[in-house]
Amino acid sequence: ETPQLPEFLHWVTERIPLAMQHQDLCIVAIELYDQVYGEINAMDMPCQIVESLRIGGQSVGRICVAYTQERDFIDEERTLLDDVVRRMNNYIESRYLLEQTQATLDEVKAAHQLYMPEQWNELASAQAPPDENIQQDDDISSSEDEDVSQDRSQDKRKGTTLRERWQRISTGMFVL
Repeated sequence: ETPQLPEFLHWVTERIPLAMQHQDLCIVAIELYDQVYGEINAMDMPCQIVESLRIGGQSVGRICVAYTQERDFIDEERTLLDDVVRRMNNYIESRYLLEQTQATLDEVKAAHQLYMPEQWNELASAQAPPDENIQQDDDISSSEDEDVSQDRSQDKRKGTTLRERWQRISTGMFVL
């Protein structure tokens, strides 16, 4: 199982310094949705690398890797941080999408509880087209016949659509 986002971000802030050239001087802070993880002092250090964290192209935070003393970051450190940020963005976006999917599933489950299968079947039966074997009066004009036929066709489509929706919901394939 994947860790929750706060645990993951703390884990990252502890691991990045171990990969840096001056690990004993390196501190890391991650700001995500105005919440800071790791060493908040990293954001105020003069010697730092700052990268943006994004979901769907929108900035949702940043990561600051800093040295507590004046040191230069080497190209390999910058490359490593770029890769770490890319992977973090993927993880954060995946967690975000998972949470959205779970919320949608919860909504569908709640709707299912409101409209139990028996109620859907009753509603579908009420929407079913009238029996085609019913005889019509001979005095109905042809234009009225067409109107009745169109109404029946619409009723039949509504009943079919309702049944199809219920089948998708009941099989878990309904997408909002």
